[in-house]
Amino acid sequence: MKTLGATKIAILVVLAIAGLALLAVPAPEGHPHGFDLRVHGLYIVAFLMTILPIIWFASPKLKQFLQERHDLLKAEIEEAKRNFEIAEQRLEAAKKRAQNLTQEMNDIIAKFRALGEKERDALAHEGAVMSEKLRAEVQFAMEQALKVAKMELRNTIVDEALKVASTRLVETNVSSALVERFVKDLRSRMN
Repeated sequence: MKTLGATKIAILVVLAIAGLALLAVPAPEGHPHGFDLRVHGLYIVAFLMTILPIIWFASPKLKQFLQERHDLLKAEIEEAKRNFEIAEQRLEAAKKRAQNLTQEMNDIIAKFRALGEKERDALAHEGAVMSEKLRAEVQFAMEQALKVAKMELRNTIVDEALKVASTRLVETNVSSALVERFVKDLRSRMN
């Protein structure tokens, strides 16, 4: 921070005293309303002579505060963008896994259908019964695999969201015990 010389301090003191003295000038008689430049002009000059030194002293601190706040917000925005990109990448990976699971399920269904048709041709009635059983098993396997994939995706998203939320809560000086209780409560609701 730059230091003020004795001359500058003396000028500021004189301006502040003059400004305060001008504020004490009474309004002339017979002017109950309206704008009188002599009176109101003195008020304006007095105000400026009082406020300008205050602004001069406060501006470096104010500038520093605003710059620190700007830097902090910029860093938080960049972190949020990175987290969003990571979440999008994970979502894409989960979608690809779901598509792969669907393809695998379709392949399994096709294989079992072919096997079921062979059995049906060979054993007629027993083949039809076996085919229905296989379809039910494949359907069950598909449903289970889809449930597992959805649950993994949901848990991953919830874990990331809880990490971000707990980080934000800790940054805003919320007690860590409250944050842990909040996270445990949310996880118990999700299960």
